Amino acid sequence: MKKGLRFLVCLVITGVMLTASSFPVFAAAVSAKQQQLEDVELIKSSGEFLEKLRKELARASTFIVLNVDKSVNGEKLLKDNEFAEISSMSILMIKNTVRRNNKTVSEYITFEIEPVYRDDIIILNAFKNPDLAGSLSNGEKETLNKAKSILEKNITAEMTDYEKLTAIHDYLAKNSKYDMRVYTGGMPESSKKSEGILLYGNGVCSAYASAMMLLLGMEDIECIFVTGTGIDDGVSEAHAWNKVKIDGEWYNVDTTWDAPLNKTDGKVYHNYVYFCQTDDFFRKDHIWNEEAFPQKATATKYNYYVYNNMLVSDYDSFKAAVAKAVKERESESEINVLLYVKNYDSKKYELDFIFDLHRDISNISYSIIDGSEGEMELIIFFE
Repeated sequence: MKKGLRFLVCLVITGVMLTASSFPVFAAAVSAKQQQLEDVELIKSSGEFLEKLRKELARASTFIVLNVDKSVNGEKLLKDNEFAEISSMSILMIKNTVRRNNKTVSEYITFEIEPVYRDDIIILNAFKNPDLAGSLSNGEKETLNKAKSILEKNITAEMTDYEKLTAIHDYLAKNSKYDMRVYTGGMPESSKKSEGILLYGNGVCSAYASAMMLLLGMEDIECIFVTGTGIDDGVSEAHAWNKVKIDGEWYNVDTTWDAPLNKTDGKVYHNYVYFCQTDDFFRKDHIWNEEAFPQKATATKYNYYVYNNMLVSDYDSFKAAVAKAVKERESESEINVLLYVKNYDSKKYELDFIFDLHRDISNISYSIIDGSEGEMELIIFFE
């Protein structure tokens, strides 16, 4: 699913609260063996559900079946903090829930769960504890080496945490693309992990978020893997992004939605619309369990447009910003002015004033994300 004209939303089923009443229930035929209650190990409480789920995840089970006694029906199987803990280990894809209705068997509910493992956790542990490197798969070893190479080429000791975050964000956005095979079929498992983004330049949102987790973790910058829902034109899909802590304040970063798409002129570029944003901004098109992810993002200091003086909220400040850019760079044959415009109105934001700023201007082109607010790219050509 595309976000507006520029963004792609990934596909991962996650971030839901596991309650017996949360999932569709349907009748299914059961074998004679399944009809024998003694063949089925029933979970009697939410605590037992959590413990068995933890054990299966620790064993790296590729498919988990948990049978819950009907008496637990309606009980919240995972508390918010417990779900956040489990989500840090993996993304849980709930394939379906089957309620057994055969009269010879005590009724129970079966949860069929497919975990998608976050390789960033395993790789980061091996980076910090070299003794664990031997337990990595070949793909994980290659991903770790690639991550080291990326940081060596893009990060210096003199950088601030904000500068490191910006450099990592830009690298991921410039050197990867959203894997459309998630919709057409044939997408490899690597595209769900940091491996896909870092080694092959392909991935869905979980891969972008995991790659960010790994690279920031290697730089000792605190980061959270957030799961929830992305919304575009009323259409919702499961989504993943990050919260990052800079100078003691949390910010939202959605590299998937900042990653590049081709413009109509054939050029490829990325943007910063979802870079270091507040919760209020993200609530426009992101939904997440805010109790499970309690890190509040309210600061604006390191918002890309605020930090780089690119935010304009009215026509006068817009004109001043453009005039400043023209004056500073009038010796160039072409200049690119990047701004984030709030309260945009095409009827009020006329551009004729730009021709009065320099007598040799030959042409002006611009684009804006949507009709009311967004990033504006203004290109001014000189004769």
